[in-house]
Amino acid sequence: MSGKRSSVCVIGMCVVAGGLAQTTSNPMVEATSTVPFSITPAPSHPPIPTPNIPALPSEFSNLPPSVVSCWDAHANYSSASYFLANQLYSSSNFTFSEWSTTSYSFSTWINEYYGCSTTLLPSLTTLCDGYPRASTAVSSCKTVVETYTFTLSGTGIYYTPEWSTELQNLPSPTCTIASDFGPECSGLKDAYNWRKTQLQSQVPTPTGSIQGPECSVLNSVAPSAKPTCYLEGGSWEGYYWPKPIPTGSAFCEVNGTDITATPTIPGQANTAVISGLTLTSPSVYHFLRNATLQTFAGRASSIGEISSGDVAFSSSTSPPLLVVSQRESDILTIFRNCAGSGRRRACTFHASPGFSIADLETVRASEYCGRWGCYSSETIFQDDYKATIGVAMSEIVAQNKVFSDCAWTTPGAKIRSTGPPAYNGGRIKAEDWHKLTVTTAAAIESRETAAPGMSVQKMV
Repeated sequence: MSGKRSSVCVIGMCVVAGGLAQTTSNPMVEATSTVPFSITPAPSHPPIPTPNIPALPSEFSNLPPSVVSCWDAHANYSSASYFLANQLYSSSNFTFSEWSTTSYSFSTWINEYYGCSTTLLPSLTTLCDGYPRASTAVSSCKTVVETYTFTLSGTGIYYTPEWSTELQNLPSPTCTIASDFGPECSGLKDAYNWRKTQLQSQVPTPTGSIQGPECSVLNSVAPSAKPTCYLEGGSWEGYYWPKPIPTGSAFCEVNGTDITATPTIPGQANTAVISGLTLTSPSVYHFLRNATLQTFAGRASSIGEISSGDVAFSSSTSPPLLVVSQRESDILTIFRNCAGSGRRRACTFHASPGFSIADLETVRASEYCGRWGCYSSETIFQDDYKATIGVAMSEIVAQNKVFSDCAWTTPGAKIRSTGPPAYNGGRIKAEDWHKLTVTTAAAIESRETAAPGMSVQKMV
């Protein structure tokens, strides 16, 4: 028997054979089955129709011939592969033969997570807030071999015609039609609309498909008083004046952000020079290097796409250095809360003050558990505290005299934010915070060059 291919399936295990339908021997299977050879797939398919691709008129002569030729090649491939896929689907058959007796099979696998236990390092300690604490937790598990038994009840045979490999061997174009947002893609948008109109006006309906050029364009949007922007990337680091950390009952009675560092010279604020700037206590200073301003450019969509497209931003400028000074109690941390999955997943970014640098050594329960609060049985693991730093955009704009014409947003689809708009500096690491010490005239050394026109406000 020829002119067909078959797949023999036994509970998910399949063997594809060309020509005669076959079964495979399995020492675990004692039953036999009769293969019904009466099912014969179509030996061939009709000729692949020639795609109906209207030639472009002279008004599109500004498009390079190579671009149009590449577009047509992709349209030919799309039409041919769609036709072959439909023919393969209609020519394939499936049959299942039940065995007269039931067979059982066994499968073994290695389980590396059996009987796990957790060890707290170091051992638990409890502070005045009543929550047990440790630095981290280490899990210890056993590795065992486990067995699973499943039932075999028959043989499934999937028949496909011998020409089925024609679809997977169909050569696809390797050329790129046009780059996104470029002038050629904009020209192709008009050409696509012309071809679409031509095809839709034909009677009877053409057999070919309307293949888009597969590049994206920016759709025009209504002008706004201020462009929508966000600041991203670059690097962040902070400078602060060290101060005593409360211990014992004082840890719960005093907000660590309210403790004032003791002046080195009584009656005078401590100062230090970093990057050519004089930093004055008790202010905390944020240094943002090479962050990039992203400005709303429009809504991007593929040619032929029905939706209004996705929001698109373009990079405009990257100041080498931005500096912000503020009270420690005004430092923002960003908490992300997401719900849903897939296309329904949406996230909210909450920016709020209350961070203390001392939290990097011993985090307060209110900061560790966030806006939802701690459970009564909560255990605080210091190593798990990884706050995200936020720098208010209003302070960046006011203190550096930049980006004053922007309306601020948070990037990402299905993203919204609460609290003041902020630059996201990423996860806070202890090594990103630098202790300041008083700088004498002989020890002044500039490590960076501040941006021209930089203004740093002194907090008093």
